[in-house]
Amino acid sequence: MSVTRSRVLAGRYVDSVLLMRLSQKLELCEGIEHAAAMMATPANKKTLAQGGFLAGEAACAQANDLVVSVRARD
Repeated sequence: MSVTRSRVLAGRYVDSVLLMRLSQKLELCEGIEHAAAMMATPANKKTLAQGGFLAGEAACAQANDLVVSVRARD
């Protein structure tokens, strides 16, 4: 069974290249099945939703907020 959790860091801008690297590094961690780290722009929120990562506080994130989501084995 997998569990998905998201964390929103309000007003924290991070460059997209760094966020891609963060996502890749998180996916290397034991137990992590998939990870996504994105700014909460409308386009990115759509991508997060398509991947099943837009729930809870992430759904309310604003464009200048950072969303970090992981899907992991429990």
